[in-house]
Amino acid sequence: MAKNKKNSKAPTESAAPEYATHDARAALESRYESYLKSIGKENISQLDNDERLEMLLNFFKSDYSQPETGISSMDIISPNFGENNINNPTKRLTKANAQTSDDYLELAKQTPAPNIRLRYLRKALELDPLNFDATSILINLKDLSPEELVKEYSKAYEDAKNTLAKEGYMTQDCIGDFWLILETRPFMRLMYNYMIALINTNRLHDAIELLKEALTFNTSDNLGLRYDLMHIYVKLQRFDDALKLHAQYKKDERLSMLLPLSVLYYTTRNYTKSRNILKKLAASKQFCDVFTLINSYGLDYAVEEAIPSMLPDAYEEIAAKELLMTLENGSYLYRDCQSYFEWAYEELEALDL
Repeated sequence: MAKNKKNSKAPTESAAPEYATHDARAALESRYESYLKSIGKENISQLDNDERLEMLLNFFKSDYSQPETGISSMDIISPNFGENNINNPTKRLTKANAQTSDDYLELAKQTPAPNIRLRYLRKALELDPLNFDATSILINLKDLSPEELVKEYSKAYEDAKNTLAKEGYMTQDCIGDFWLILETRPFMRLMYNYMIALINTNRLHDAIELLKEALTFNTSDNLGLRYDLMHIYVKLQRFDDALKLHAQYKKDERLSMLLPLSVLYYTTRNYTKSRNILKKLAASKQFCDVFTLINSYGLDYAVEEAIPSMLPDAYEEIAAKELLMTLENGSYLYRDCQSYFEWAYEELEALDL
């Protein structure tokens, strides 16, 4: 039977009065998503952990984090609410009190013993076959070559799609909203891990097909996979596809989208457009200093050695930090772009920031 995505999704803002009767984590996550939307950050990549942490801290300072149901009404639902959740400290998760698939997944992350970790992960999958986070960890625990890793993730990905189909999620009602549906989020993370394995083995054409499928499953692209797709398009000089992707997300002016576009325009000798993007991105002196060091030392040495030792403040300034993250995540593109960085350095010097 097909799943009703309205029942499976995290509660929306209008469902806030039911906060106490829904899974608390789902309700809080829904409010966090609403908060991000209110500040124009609904599409922030899950990988930008530092920025997400900053947003999360601000979220808890905002009104969005406060449930509309008060403590008194919660006490009506659960007479021991105050005693169980306020006066008593939270119990530490152990094998004795673990009940859910997520409990066993958390235990697996905590234990250093490989055999016990495997046992917990298998238990997590036994309790919830859709817990593909456990699948990813099981794969990564194996001592596999990059080629073997691709094969493992390929099989896991196909098996996961079959499992989702059996559970009723591969339907028109669900496809497109896989990040909004809590049960299918682990599948999206599995896809991301598979994509990384493909990129690491230079299977960029396969990665493109996977990313296009991922954007079909989750049209809002909460994981920021469009940025990876843009980088691969530029790397393979599929410029028409890159421009179509940019047109699809034309309101997205994040550095991870625009920097590869600047490279694209430079490569096609459209220096004016490439320069205009640089001007838009050059929001700080530290940003320009990163280009200076790349121009002087080359990308790899600059990112690994020169910038950490000579420009530590770059990791604290938002524009420079996002630049460094983009360079690292898209290193398969930027390693071949030294001439672009030399040109960009001269252009940024002329701006005199």
